[in-house]
Amino acid sequence: MNLLTKEEKECVLRVMNEKPGLLHAFGAYSAYLVPSLVMALYGLATEELPAVIVGYGALFAMVIFYIVLQSGIAEHFVQLLKNMMLK
Repeated sequence: MNLLTKEEKECVLRVMNEKPGLLHAFGAYSAYLVPSLVMALYGLATEELPAVIVGYGALFAMVIFYIVLQSGIAEHFVQLLKNMMLK
């Protein structure tokens, strides 16, 4: 008997395969954070507004992407929990 949909199984597997911890989270996003922060800091140091805008824009885009990604995962996870509680 299969209690979970394909999307719910993917959600559970994604959560199960994530490594917990703040250090891992920073490591996972360092490829996005470090260049953006360097660009923004360079722009501030040299007073170049375009560099600040690009650095901030990259960070802003990453945060929006992360929020959208997590909201999708949360939706499937809540549905999974509802299905488990009702069956």
